[in-house]
Amino acid sequence: LRFQKAVDFPLCGMDIAAIGNIPVGAGLSSSSALVVATAEAVTGLNCLNLSERAFIDLCGEGEWFVGSRGGAGDHAAMKCGRKGAITQLLFKPFSVGISVPFSGDYAVIVADSLQHAKKSEGSKDTFNAKVATYEFAFMLLRKRYPQRGWREFRELAEVTPQNDIYRMLKMIPEKVTREELRELLPTQRERLERLYATHSDPGCYDLRAVALYGISECVRASMFGQLLEKGDYALLGEMMRISHDGDRIADRSFPDAALERLAESDAPVWRECGSYLCSTERIDEMCDILNGTQGVLGSSIVGAGLGGSVIALAETGSADSAIAALNSGYYDKYGLPHSANVYRPGAGSMTL
Repeated sequence: LRFQKAVDFPLCGMDIAAIGNIPVGAGLSSSSALVVATAEAVTGLNCLNLSERAFIDLCGEGEWFVGSRGGAGDHAAMKCGRKGAITQLLFKPFSVGISVPFSGDYAVIVADSLQHAKKSEGSKDTFNAKVATYEFAFMLLRKRYPQRGWREFRELAEVTPQNDIYRMLKMIPEKVTREELRELLPTQRERLERLYATHSDPGCYDLRAVALYGISECVRASMFGQLLEKGDYALLGEMMRISHDGDRIADRSFPDAALERLAESDAPVWRECGSYLCSTERIDEMCDILNGTQGVLGSSIVGAGLGGSVIALAETGSADSAIAALNSGYYDKYGLPHSANVYRPGAGSMTL
C-alpha cells in the first residue's frame, strides 16, 4: 500500500510465498524483514528506480500499517549492511556513515529469551506509549526554550555545556497525566489527541526518566563511530551495559535534587541511563549472567523490549564459555531449548 501511494501508476500484483528463519517476537525485527523482503520484490518486479533513502523511508512508513509507530532503523540496517563490517546509519536526513571492519578478536552473541514480545499484540500499547513520551517531553521543552529552535529530539543531546541538559529537564514535570498535558500544551490539543490515539492511557508518563534515557542514547550513538574506528571495544561494551541499565526493571526517579546533583558534578551524559523500563526480569537475568562471564564486554536487550533477545559483545575466545554459562544458568534452569549463537555481520538485502 505504501509503495503504491508513492507512484502514479498501478503496481503489478504478486503471488508471494515467504520463508524466514528470524524467530517471531524475539526483538530481531522479523516483521521488518518481511517488509524489506516484500519491498525488494515490489521494487524488482516493477523496475522502480529508488534510492536507498527512498526505499528505507517507504519500508518504515509501510510498517505503520500494523499500528506500531516505529522508525526505519531496522529496515535501514537490513538494506545497508556490509559483509564483515559495522556500518553507522544516520537519520533525518538519512545517510550511510562510516563502515568499519569488525575485528576478528571479538564476537557478537545473540540469545533469544524465548519470552515473546509481539508489537501486534498487547506490548504495542507500551511501545507506542514510550514513543509518545519522547514527543510530550520534547513538546514541553520546545515551549520552554523557544529560542533554541529545536526541530528533532536528538538536538537535545547537542546542548552544551552538557550539565545544562540536566537543568533543562528540571523545567518539565517528572511525571504527567493526559489531562495535565492538555493544560500545559493548550495550543497542541490536536497533536496530543493523535498521539493519545496510538495507545491506551498508562495513567501517567515518566517524562524526565524517558527523556534522559533517549538523550543519553543519542550521545552514545554520536560517539559510537569514532570508538569503533579506534577499536575501543571495551568502551563500546560499557556503553551496552549502561544502555541496558536504562531498560532494566528498576525503580528510578529523577526529582529536582537528583538532576541538580548530576548538573553540579558535571556527570557525563553518556554515562547516564535514565529509565525506559522495557526489559523483563528474565532478560535482566540473562544480561547479568553474560556480564558476569570472563571476556564478555557488555550486553543489552535487543529491539523494542518487553521480551525478545539479548545481544552481547565478547572476546572471541570467551564466546563459547559465555554461551555455556547462558545454557546452564538460564535455558536449563527454565527448561528451555538452547537459543544463543555467535553471529558475524552480513551483507544487506538484495534480489537475485
